Formats: sequence, structure tokens, C-alpha cells
Amino acid sequence: MWRWIERGPELALAAEAAVMLLLARLLVARVPMRYWRGTLGVTTPGDGRPTPGPTGGHEVSPALWRIRLAVHRATRRLPVRLRCLPKAMALQWMARRRGLDCTLHIGLARDAAEPLHAWIDCGSVQVMGRTPDTTYQSLWSIRSC
Repeated sequence: MWRWIERGPELALAAEAAVMLLLARLLVARVPMRYWRGTLGVTTPGDGRPTPGPTGGHEVSPALWRIRLAVHRATRRLPVRLRCLPKAMALQWMARRRGLDCTLHIGLARDAAEPLHAWIDCGSVQVMGRTPDTTYQSLWSIRSC
């Protein structure tokens, strides 16, 4: 019983992530992007830069890493398949709600099985959505703060 009490904040964060993931999946599947894009932050055209490499996490807030972990945990436990965009949207919404600065990118790769991809970075550190074998060029950048 005490384990549940000790893990209360983690469970609450995972529950929030689950709700955000399901909402994001519904929006991506049913609602045109122009209607929900503004809820993620300020949109700018992508800078065309490739995805950042795996660097140390010293620039990223520990709260952002906890949100990332909650999104991953919720993704594994939900009975639906979630792609990169709903995961990135959930993380972006949760970070924005807490005032954490991060940027969601939607990018394109010419020679990939799945040409479109979404990822989140904070400065030069990629927080979510790393694809080590493919370099994606950013088409849109959406900053949370």
C-alpha cells in the first residue's frame, strides 16, 4: 500500500500523459492541423537543420525528463498504437502547462521508410523522437513558451 502513496506524483503524471496522448491521437486523426496547431505554442517555419545528435542532458530541466518518462510509460500501457506526433504533442502540452521551454519539430526525410517525423528538443538536446539512422530536416518548429 505504501508504494502507491510514494509513487503518487509519478502515477498522476502518467495519468495526465495518458489523457494527453489519447486527445492528441484523436486530434491528429479527426481534426485538421490548422485548428489545433496553436495549442502547442508559437509556430515558425522550420530552419531546415537536421536533427541534433545525442548530447548530454545537462541543459534540460529534470521536470522535462520526468514528463518524457511519463509519456513513455503511458504509451506502453495504452491499448492503441501511437505514432511520433501524438507523443510529441502530449509532451509539448505538458511542458507548456508547466512553463518549460522546448521545441516540437515536424520534419521530412527524403530516403526513409516513414518520411514525416516529429521530435522535441530543448536547446541542442533532443528530448524525444530521436532516429539514429535517419536525418530529418525541420519543416515546422513550434516553441512551447
